[in-house]
Amino acid sequence: SAMASMIQDSDSMDAIRSVLSGTASGRRVVEIDRSSGEGSEETGGVLRLSFRPLGGGDAGAALVVIEDVTQQRVADKARNAFVANATHELRTPLTTFRLYAQMLADGMVTDEDARREYLATLKSESGRLSGIVENVLEYARLSRRRAGPEQTLEMAPEALLVRLRPMLSRRAERHATELAVEEEVN
Repeated sequence: SAMASMIQDSDSMDAIRSVLSGTASGRRVVEIDRSSGEGSEETGGVLRLSFRPLGGGDAGAALVVIEDVTQQRVADKARNAFVANATHELRTPLTTFRLYAQMLADGMVTDEDARREYLATLKSESGRLSGIVENVLEYARLSRRRAGPEQTLEMAPEALLVRLRPMLSRRAERHATELAVEEEVN
């Protein structure tokens, strides 16, 4: 099954071994990119597998959490592209601004018409810079609004299992996968 092939990935197997043997002191995380190259996340996506030892450090038991982080990766790529574009857009007017201001300050522009032209360019470029900064700030506001506040909910593992089992069972069924849960009896 797809789940078995995920877990059999060499990085996943190394993480499982270190957690189960007790050599991992905490959580181990592995990301598996199942896309078929060229940035086509839609075909497989990116899964994050987190392995954490259970039972107070006793070897042999682990909690495995599998998260689909495809949308997070797509958002990260979009955010990185935005930052790269914004940086490029800021460099051009800043370079012009710095050079023209330096030339004017050093008295290199003596012709009055040329001085007026340089000052008009500085005024125009400062307006352009203001617009770019406003766009970046608006993007940040939209990102914060979209993300919303994070919420933390504490509950016993049994209560969490009862709450999540129906949803996880439906998801497993849709993907022709079986949900297997081993409950530890005290």
